[in-house]
Amino acid sequence: KNKDVYRLIYSQTQLDDKRMCCVELPEINAVELFPIDEQLYDAITTIYPEAAFTNTFASVMERITHFSMLRDPEEQPLYAHINDGELFLYSIFKNKLIYANHFHLDDADNAPFFLLSVWKMLELDAHKNFCFISGKEQLASTLMNQATPFLENVEIIKYGLDV
Repeated sequence: KNKDVYRLIYSQTQLDDKRMCCVELPEINAVELFPIDEQLYDAITTIYPEAAFTNTFASVMERITHFSMLRDPEEQPLYAHINDGELFLYSIFKNKLIYANHFHLDDADNAPFFLLSVWKMLELDAHKNFCFISGKEQLASTLMNQATPFLENVEIIKYGLDV
């Protein structure tokens, strides 16, 4: 069932040798689907039958959700999590996931392009809305410096999210 839903979303993805897993994120009314290599899944569950699988992005969203619940529920911030080779962007509004996508970065200098494209697509206000960045400290700092000429409210979140 998970594989069918994932195929609807990512039809070009090869899933023949993958096992589909999901992580429920009830605090933001979302479920994240992700593929795991079938042989790896079988090896782990043979040794650890009760093993639970999660995805890095689900872990990041869970941690940040707690941060966002402390803020004004009428705000719609954009969250950016950057690491070597990837940028994960998502937005939570009124405790609901509005947008989530990750981008492969051949070059970290492409990160602001993706961030600003999503900002525009979500129709966020450059003077009112916030952008919170987490991830590898040096990459997060660089992305913040690249985004501040265009966005007024950009901050780095440090919550042990260098995953």
